[in-house]
Amino acid sequence: MHLPLVKPRYRNGYDILCNHGVFNYDIYSSLLPKDTVYLGIVRDPLAVFISAVNYYSQESQQIDYIAQITGNRLQELIRRPEVYDREFFSYAKNVMSRDFGFPETNNRNHTIAKLKELGLIFKLVLLVEHFEESLILMKRYLSWKLRDILFLSNNAYGKGQTGEDLTLNDTKKFKIRNQLDYALYIFFYKKFLDQYNSEPNDINLEVKHFKSVLFDLNTFCNNKAHENEISVLTVNESKWTEQFTLIFEDCKYMNKDELEFIKLLRQKQGSELYD
Repeated sequence: MHLPLVKPRYRNGYDILCNHGVFNYDIYSSLLPKDTVYLGIVRDPLAVFISAVNYYSQESQQIDYIAQITGNRLQELIRRPEVYDREFFSYAKNVMSRDFGFPETNNRNHTIAKLKELGLIFKLVLLVEHFEESLILMKRYLSWKLRDILFLSNNAYGKGQTGEDLTLNDTKKFKIRNQLDYALYIFFYKKFLDQYNSEPNDINLEVKHFKSVLFDLNTFCNNKAHENEISVLTVNESKWTEQFTLIFEDCKYMNKDELEFIKLLRQKQGSELYD
């Protein structure tokens, strides 16, 4: 199910749906053009778990059952799921599988069938652990320009528990507890490697070039001296891009808070949400 969509006043339809939700092909395909390319992203399930527990422990994002755990929250959630994570899916349990639309079952045949289905639908599933490589592959598949995939790291939460205290037995229990997420991650990890390795060898050089441009971008955007003056970052022509320039205003857009940026986009296309 989904909420009624607000038709954008300044556009005829939708070109990109880029947000966090539970994937349902029937609904998505009814909203988007027939030539839509489906993309997703996955991350090591243990890293997802640690990030989620820390994120939802913050006062501003608090989820009660996580925030109320005393002591080592990571260990408690792994060792006593019958107390804290009794639901099949939760914010700290098989969250990626939930978002990819898996049914509530660990049945192996159902899992295999769902993975095959998703493998046919999704043109590419990016890997957080190989993010730059993923973006370059996406750029090639979509025929985008280098400037279209530039980014600054944002909304990265560096505090909280790290998982260093987890024992070998904890990680074994976690793999059983989150077995759907591991099946999903391993499937798309292997698929990504096959896709990446099937590209011409120059993709490694393109990734290296991309990382160099990102380094220059971070240096430029983190220089506050540019904020009140007209400063320009020039990215020189290369095998993978024509020359282009960026101004400090571009940095401000890339550094915007996610919800603030979504609000700005809605205003721009005329699809604001009203209470």
